Amino acid sequence: MMPLVRRLGIRVYWEAFENLQDSLRTGLPVDAGSAGGGFWSYLAQHAGASQLFNEPIAAKGHGQIESVLAAYDFSPFTSIADVGGGHRHLLRAILAVTPASLGVLFDLPEVIELAAIGSSERLTLQAGNFFTDDLPTCDWYLIIDVLHNWSKMEALRILESARRATTPTGKLLVIATMLPEDARRS
Repeated sequence: MMPLVRRLGIRVYWEAFENLQDSLRTGLPVDAGSAGGGFWSYLAQHAGASQLFNEPIAAKGHGQIESVLAAYDFSPFTSIADVGGGHRHLLRAILAVTPASLGVLFDLPEVIELAAIGSSERLTLQAGNFFTDDLPTCDWYLIIDVLHNWSKMEALRILESARRATTPTGKLLVIATMLPEDARRS
């Protein structure tokens, strides 16, 4: 829980909460007027904040690995792309159990720079932006806890980008935390 608590102290988070009322009134994202031109721009410009943002994601991801590996057989696929995969923890675990597969981590340049430590001959690191750059051609795509960060139209653009890049028999696995529609509020 410590990484999550530390992340809540990032300046751009507090500004998002300060802008919540305007967001509810206008329908615009809470970070539209935030420091440095928005949430993602702020993180790109502030390495320390970016690290604080990524730490709880990595911690949560480590908890997901076992259930994802138990639920899916990745062995039929020769190339697996993790789109927005950050620290590549899940992709590394998949490659460990599928020795014939190659992996591509596709993420922003500043994320790829941090991920470069410990890369391997079976894991390619590709810097890019899924809104402006082509995704690598692979036959399996992972998109984990990414789509909720974007508007419906932007999420569709990400999915369409994966569809364009995939092989004819390719697959897409979207993993997201979901709340039931009838979740009770306390």
